[in-house]
Amino acid sequence: MSVGATLKNELLTAQNLITTHHFCTLLVIMCRRLARENPQDYMSIITDGMAQVHCELPWQANLTTFPEKLTQHFQGVLEHGHKISIFRTFENVGTGSNLAVHSMLRVLENR
Repeated sequence: MSVGATLKNELLTAQNLITTHHFCTLLVIMCRRLARENPQDYMSIITDGMAQVHCELPWQANLTTFPEKLTQHFQGVLEHGHKISIFRTFENVGTGSNLAVHSMLRVLENR
């Protein structure tokens, strides 16, 4: 039985036994496993940005307030079974979905 057929059977069985939320979680876990076991055929990634307050330079937590701060943003992309890529931008580059898509494309290009 092929990997795809086995996965399909597991998903159909799981869908009948558990709730939709649990089914989605199981689907993510199975896709992540496929990406780790067959990296030439499958890819699974997660992308997220870091909280803005923790990215200001200089950073002294709550100890000192600085009049001039350098605001930056970190966008991370985790490629299951491969690596973590971190992209740093400053306030002159907009964040949001455009940055997330750009970072994912960079990971695809470097693969």
